[in-house]
Amino acid sequence: MGIQKSVHLYLSVFHLCLSVIYYMKTIKSIAKRFRVTTTGKVMKRKSGQSHLNAKESGKITSNKRRDPALVEDSAKVIKKILFVKK
Repeated sequence: MGIQKSVHLYLSVFHLCLSVIYYMKTIKSIAKRFRVTTTGKVMKRKSGQSHLNAKESGKITSNKRRDPALVEDSAKVIKKILFVKK
């Protein structure tokens, strides 16, 4: 009886360790490009903001400062990848 209990205890600890060790990793390239607000919107930074902006008009550069929110369908996919529950 003592051996069976110790084996059962060992197996339960083993299963607990497996549940802790194996998990889905966040895709870091997506985590760097998108962010989820507290209200649940998924925001993406506009492209072309890094350099060579002096030649563009003021209207274009000011429009690039705004981060657009994604459409609901795309946002659902990004939230699944980033493991967001909202």
